[in-house]
Amino acid sequence: MGIVDSEATITLGPLAAPPPSVALPSPSFAERYHLGAVLAEGGLATVRAAHDVVLDRHVAVKQLRDPDPGLTARFLREARVTSRLIHPNIVPVYDLGLDLDGVPSYAMKWVEGRSLAAAIAAAPTLDERLALVPAVIAIAEAVAYAHTQRVIHRDLKPANVILGSFGEVVVIDWGLALRLDDEDEPRTPDRPSSPNPRLTSAGSVLGTPCYMPPEQARGDRVDTRADIYALGAILYQLVAGTAPYDVSGAHSAASGDPVWAQVVAGPPRPIAVIAADVPLELVAIIERAMARAPADRYPDAPALAAALQAFLTHQTSHRVATAANDRVDELAAMLSSADAANADAVAAIHRLADVARFGLEQALAAWPTNPSAVRGLARLRTALFDFEFERDNLAAAAELAAELPDDDPRHAALTRRREVLVDRTAQVVLIERERDATVGVRERTILSVTLLVVMAVMFVQTLVAGVSLGEQASPLVLRRNAIIVCAVIAVGAVLGRRGLFANHASASAGRAIIGAAAAVLANRCFAVQIGLGAAPMMTIDLFLITVAFVTYGRLVAAVPLTVAAAVAATWPVTSRLAFNLGVFVAGAILLLSWRREARRAIDAPVRPPTA
Repeated sequence: MGIVDSEATITLGPLAAPPPSVALPSPSFAERYHLGAVLAEGGLATVRAAHDVVLDRHVAVKQLRDPDPGLTARFLREARVTSRLIHPNIVPVYDLGLDLDGVPSYAMKWVEGRSLAAAIAAAPTLDERLALVPAVIAIAEAVAYAHTQRVIHRDLKPANVILGSFGEVVVIDWGLALRLDDEDEPRTPDRPSSPNPRLTSAGSVLGTPCYMPPEQARGDRVDTRADIYALGAILYQLVAGTAPYDVSGAHSAASGDPVWAQVVAGPPRPIAVIAADVPLELVAIIERAMARAPADRYPDAPALAAALQAFLTHQTSHRVATAANDRVDELAAMLSSADAANADAVAAIHRLADVARFGLEQALAAWPTNPSAVRGLARLRTALFDFEFERDNLAAAAELAAELPDDDPRHAALTRRREVLVDRTAQVVLIERERDATVGVRERTILSVTLLVVMAVMFVQTLVAGVSLGEQASPLVLRRNAIIVCAVIAVGAVLGRRGLFANHASASAGRAIIGAAAAVLANRCFAVQIGLGAAPMMTIDLFLITVAFVTYGRLVAAVPLTVAAAVAATWPVTSRLAFNLGVFVAGAILLLSWRREARRAIDAPVRPPTA
């Protein structure tokens, strides 16, 4: 498919003669359209079903009822004006001519369906009638197009709108249409207004009284805002189920006022009196469209259509928000009895919260200022924040707090809880470090190995010197050895003080070694002074070392020392051997226990909580 240049010259050859079987169009309107049953009757014309024999299709033919010259001129204007309005929601005119009786008639599109008035009458509930609002938007769009063509309808009403069987919305009956460029229009003879307030009058007051604005009822010249009023009147009937100023015969007789006079006198009954459940937003739209002063109405049909479209969007958003708020209510009930320690319960809470959040966000996407959705989302956020806050899930609470208003007191509560948690974390870290068995293990190992080596060297020296295991060393030698050992411990403690006393676990081990050495030195110095023998001296040494290890929590090393002390006390001749063996075994056990504790701490570290 190509695009033809608008400036190109197209030359057509002679038309070929049609096949003999194809009927040529008849120049006679009466011969082309075979009339059928009457479809509708108005104050000025009758609409009948017809068949187009040339194109073999159903059409509708509108015939003027009264051959009055003024009405004939108006009827012809209607046909010409309507034929110029090419819009999906405006009935297209196909042909204009005279019927067999010479009455002006025009053919138009056949629309299978029913009038908007019939649809409103068949909808007993407000929800069913609100479903017809999109049809009013379509009418407003058709009217908006007509206004761009400088044409106003002046007789908009539900009866002049056809709802097709396939979704069509068609505005018909442009008999009172007025081109705004025309200073004068054909006059009709003065006659009484139609007794039916829903029928178009053919007198000097043109239009249908129930739907005309006050200025039209007064016979003043009108502009496009008259159609805006009529659209509001159609909406009024749609939501209220009855037309504005729709009075019964008895009421009319009692009041003595024709409907058009009531239109001039004041506004119709408030919608809230007739139908209290009408959404306030739609009530405001109707009241503005039907404002008494034209300047107070919507400026044009697109503005009214946009307001109605916004109303439909808001209604959809409101329904979605209502369903989502129901989920928020369920969530609040679930949170009131939820077990925060139960993983399945927490997962169920998060699933329901996600469903509610999705619905509320969808409602706000359609209508960003939907008050119901805004309140629901605020409720959801605060409820989830309180839940996460109570179970100390401050990371999730912080994400939710970012969505809360700046003046919400939960921000301050979260800050205080974080400060408390930071202090608690610092304390936990400090406690864990104090218990960390990996701290100082290197220094303790070096010091212990050095001591064992020194003692081993001393023990070997005695053997090399020819002293038997059963022979007791002199107390002076034992004191000298104690001084040497204490000197080694002092030097090692000074050099490795950062590791030996870095935490409680390391310091307790260091204190056990230093305390044991100091006790042995003190004991031996005192034993020399009082002349105590070597055997009881070493027995007391073993006892003091055992007490030092038990005091500082080294129970695992106290066992071999206790056994050695018992052996030395029972068999004094073995005291030197018992002392050395007990100390060596205790030292080896300490070394192994330190390494095992350090390895366990590395493999399974304790992780303090974080904010």
